[in-house]
Amino acid sequence: MKIKKSELVNTYAQSIGIDASGELIDKKINAAALEDGSSYTGEEVTRICNELEKEGGLIRIVAQTFLVQLERRKSEEQRLLLDNIETQIWYLTDATTCGAVNRSRAQFLGVAMEDLDDQDLCDLVGNEESNIGIAENIKVFKTGKQTHTESWVTNGSGDSCLLTITRTPRLDSRGDVEYVICAAEDITERRAAEERIKHLNSVLKAIRNVNQLIVVEKNRDRLLRKACDTLVDARGYDAVWLGFLRGDGGFATVVGSGSVEGGVSRFCKRVVAGNCPPCIRDAIDQRDALLIVDISKEYADRNFEGMHAGKKVVITHVAHAGRLFGLLVVLLAVDTDIGEKERGLFTEVASDIAFALHGVEVEDERRASEKALSGSEKMLSQILEGSPVPTFVINKRHAVTHWNMACETLTGLTAGDVVGTARPWSAFYAEERQVMADIVVDDLPEERAEKELARYYDCEHQRSNLAEGGYETEGFFPNLGEDGKWLFITAAPLLDNQGRITGAIETLQDITERKLSEDRIIKSLREKEVLLREIHHRVKNNLQVISSLLSMQARATQDPGAVEALSESRDRVNAMALIHAQLYESRKLSEINIKKFVDDLLNQLFRSYPVSDRRIAQTVHIDEHPFPISAAMPVGLIINELLSNALEHAFDGRIAGTIEVTLTISDKGEGRLIVSDNGVGLPDEFDINTARTLGMRLVKILVEDQLRGRLLISSCEGTTFNIEFDIDNRTWGGKRE
Repeated sequence: MKIKKSELVNTYAQSIGIDASGELIDKKINAAALEDGSSYTGEEVTRICNELEKEGGLIRIVAQTFLVQLERRKSEEQRLLLDNIETQIWYLTDATTCGAVNRSRAQFLGVAMEDLDDQDLCDLVGNEESNIGIAENIKVFKTGKQTHTESWVTNGSGDSCLLTITRTPRLDSRGDVEYVICAAEDITERRAAEERIKHLNSVLKAIRNVNQLIVVEKNRDRLLRKACDTLVDARGYDAVWLGFLRGDGGFATVVGSGSVEGGVSRFCKRVVAGNCPPCIRDAIDQRDALLIVDISKEYADRNFEGMHAGKKVVITHVAHAGRLFGLLVVLLAVDTDIGEKERGLFTEVASDIAFALHGVEVEDERRASEKALSGSEKMLSQILEGSPVPTFVINKRHAVTHWNMACETLTGLTAGDVVGTARPWSAFYAEERQVMADIVVDDLPEERAEKELARYYDCEHQRSNLAEGGYETEGFFPNLGEDGKWLFITAAPLLDNQGRITGAIETLQDITERKLSEDRIIKSLREKEVLLREIHHRVKNNLQVISSLLSMQARATQDPGAVEALSESRDRVNAMALIHAQLYESRKLSEINIKKFVDDLLNQLFRSYPVSDRRIAQTVHIDEHPFPISAAMPVGLIINELLSNALEHAFDGRIAGTIEVTLTISDKGEGRLIVSDNGVGLPDEFDINTARTLGMRLVKILVEDQLRGRLLISSCEGTTFNIEFDIDNRTWGGKRE
């Protein structure tokens, strides 16, 4: 804060004269060891006033008064700063008493600021919440150390909000806590976003882990068991079962995993014994691949009632090439549902498991016909050869030892072309380089291995969750097929009995269709965006044509009433055209810059109405908040009607006036529109419910029917229209947006 020198001089001018006052201040500036200047900091002014106090008498009294005013100004500026930040600030005089709060804290609690001074915390929030806060307050007052906590607190609207609270003690000269300053931020929305991201990551993790599992696990029962464990671990389901069907329609085996005490194994035994609940029988008989059952409503079997009460179960066909191998059954937590992404997860995982079971059966048949073959090398060859996943193996010398049929199909190179050579790269790249299996088999230190992987693979790579010492990545290979292919690559070491690396195995999953689907979706979204912009552009042009036609008709009409009606209609059309013009120019097609819209609308109306002989001041206060198109149209028309009415009638017989437009939107989506003027006001008998003018009827309809809002009108020293509405909770035509 800077204080002008002239302000100090003028303080003494009335008492000793302007010249003497200037000489006095210059003298004290020198005495305070300061250079002469036009202004001084608060600390420098204090030094000057300390020198003035040495004079005694009236000069001393004036200096002391000036210092008191300076401290008061500082206090007011600090208070203004605290009341204009979103962070909630309050201080505690003791562990249970709130001293004072800033505006954000008062708004959060829904209580006036002046009513919060020296209030007991138990009177402000619930007993349970206040007890938690008081316990933390006591800790700060006792230890004198700053703390950071997160707490759920109910606000003045009854909503539960997650606050991160920092309590900072203020110590006196003896080191005792004098008071505690508290600062809180509402992180409810951020935490919800983190939970959504966590949910999506767990869905992707479950798919990836099952895909990795079916590559490395070729035993049917272990595959089913580990698939259940993987889904429970990755997604946190209450329980997961996989049942494998016999030829007669019964279950040959049922395995499960989950946290339901005693219920998982009991369910497996009963289903294998033929005691299937109705939902399992229905899932086998129906054609739909996925069935969701509300257990609390449809589960009639009392043997399972305690385990499933109040829950839903998702049942998916495990099928491949027209054959139903079995069922994947997932028990959700109480009051939990699944979205479209998770439905896709069930279908994809069940399909992958069915594909793996098919591969297991193929391998079992081949193994049965070659019982005479023995040795670990031959067994590995059989497993790899029967796998539907393209796979190859290299030894410690980087020579290819296995190249299965799926790999031949994918790359076009036969096993005879590659086995025995150190050239697996030739199937994927034009020039010699290392593949991921080469890096794994070298058993490099982790930091060096990471550098090698980063050198050869542009896409992000990571450690494998299933294969110890393995890595995984994905990439595009233009040399595969006619147009190239996207592959998901996993490489893991092969170990001997002593745990030494003897080779490495690399699997390659074709994910081209998934990538192409993602590209098609992105392309489709871009095309739709272009189409929407063109629609808004054409609507804007058509509205401008209509506006021009209305203007032409108004000029050709002699009836003043008709001219006025046509002009008002033209202004309404222009207001709608402004919104479509902004949407055409905006980066987001679902919302507009409402502040720019109001500014443009005011300029447009001032040009339209003959107010050149009056001085009409306009004041606009608009929050910088995304404004959806669904609300922008009715709000824009309301502003148009109220401004038009003010420009036409509010200042009759006056040469000057003020029009003010204020639009605020809270973080909860609560909007408030205020349009006011200081004109002649409304007639005493005015009632908007019986108003005959189209403009006022239109305002009432737009507020009540379109915005589902509340309209308050006052006519004291002008006219004020106060409209409150909720952006996020409007209904249109009886349906939620």
